[in-house]
Amino acid sequence: MKLEILSKQELDLHEKVLKLEGTLEEKSDKVVYFGISKQYMEIYQSYSELVAENIEAVKRGLFISWYSKVEPIGLTGIGFLQREAEEQIFRNIDQRLGSKNVDFELEWMLDHYSAWNFAFGSISEFSNLKKQLEREIKIVPPSLVEMSEMNGRGQMGLYWKSFE
Repeated sequence: MKLEILSKQELDLHEKVLKLEGTLEEKSDKVVYFGISKQYMEIYQSYSELVAENIEAVKRGLFISWYSKVEPIGLTGIGFLQREAEEQIFRNIDQRLGSKNVDFELEWMLDHYSAWNFAFGSISEFSNLKKQLEREIKIVPPSLVEMSEMNGRGQMGLYWKSFE
């Protein structure tokens, strides 16, 4: 239930960002002014609190962390994220990788995101995650991803559906 609420909040914020007008810089300023980035920070915090019990929260938190570093705030609505929340998400991924408690989707997501290595500059303490991101052999995101599975998954779902 909580994940459904967070997804709806994400999609509502995304719609607000899409309606912003002006240059990218002006949109970025508006994202902050209207509190969109603050609301996104709260959503991210909520995902970080759910990672121990839910791999979907892990995936969405990972996506938000990565997306915040590779796309501008004026396009995503995602600005500053709490370091503690990011560490909690990365720690959980690191533990899951160490105990081989990951699914295929999380693995190919990690491999996809690893192409933007600058987005993961703060992971040196998470050895399993670091190894996963640096490995030579990558899993290519499946070309036959069932796009209906991406519904209700916040901006992460929108991102993956954009590959249709």
